[in-house]
Order: sequence, then structure tokens, then C-alpha cells
Amino acid sequence: MFNVNSAIGVYEVKWVEVEYQGKLVEINATSCNSAVARPRVTVYFSEEIYKYLVERADRELRTVANLVEYLVVQSVQQEQNEQQKAQQKPQE
Repeated sequence: MFNVNSAIGVYEVKWVEVEYQGKLVEINATSCNSAVARPRVTVYFSEEIYKYLVERADRELRTVANLVEYLVVQSVQQEQNEQQKAQQKPQE
């Protein structure tokens, strides 16, 4: 589990194990501690990318919207970590 800070609150990202069709699977259970409505964004994908997202979301037992949110949060967290590492490097 890890936390991601955003302008509207702190997202708690964690994985939860559930049984689905006789198999134990992990699903993402992301929550936000914000009491305000979350901002919305409209995005357009090519058919190829959308098909990939639908298939992956089905495999992970989540909605496409939840998968896209998860991927964006992961990307932002990775970029923030890289920026922190770059700032911590001694200047040459």
C-alpha cells in the first residue's frame, strides 16, 4: 500500500485479494479521503488502445475508468519519484 498526494486529497492505493470464479485474484482498491467531488476528464483513444484497455480491465476485474485512473496515478507517482531522486543527486 502507498499514498499519492493530489490537489484534492490523499489517494490510498492498495491491493485486495478476492475470490472470483474459484480463483484468488488481486484487485486494486484505491480510495481518496476527499469530501469534495473529484474532477473529471474526457479522453479519446484509438480503437487499438481502447481494445487493449478493455481486455486488460476485464483480466483485472475492474472498469476501464478505474484502470485508466490507476495507470495515470502510477505514472504520476513514478515521475514524482524520479524528480525526487534527481533533486537528491549532488550537483557535479
